[in-house]
Amino acid sequence: MQYATIRAEGEKRRLEEVRRNGGVIGGKRTRAAKEPFPFEALKQFQYERDQSITHVLKQIHAPLEGREVKKISARMVTDWMKAAGYLTIAYSGEVGKETTMPTEKGRELGIYTEVRSVPGNTYLAVIYNQNAQEFIVRNLERIVSGEMEQPEPLLYGKFPYSMLQSVQKWTRP
Repeated sequence: MQYATIRAEGEKRRLEEVRRNGGVIGGKRTRAAKEPFPFEALKQFQYERDQSITHVLKQIHAPLEGREVKKISARMVTDWMKAAGYLTIAYSGEVGKETTMPTEKGRELGIYTEVRSVPGNTYLAVIYNQNAQEFIVRNLERIVSGEMEQPEPLLYGKFPYSMLQSVQKWTRP
């Protein structure tokens, strides 16, 4: 009689575990499915300062805090920028190793590098100015989908960024 009671309690615990685990026996609960990134949230983006892509994405993700949405990774953006010809991997004499750097096309967009150091490591940080950050925001749906055809143009107003810089040099007092 005692055996039947113990067995029934064991079965009851097992059924409770199945309920808690969403129908999975003996395993961990699966995570709730995350909703796709809400691209309408990009309308809130405002340039704050020149910064790395990691910090740009933190700024983009900040209004979505607490929501279960798929995050966009810096790797995804960087890989797309490499494939689109804005970034490349090249040897840097400044840091003595191969690293990600902007191409001429990337520099025209407003991507540049800064040498940074932490104890035991010197590296090049890839920095995005206002024009480059706005380019990323405009093209984020293409980046996430992997679409490469015809990214939004490199224009700041009506002029390529490099042309704007040279115009500003001539018009500044």
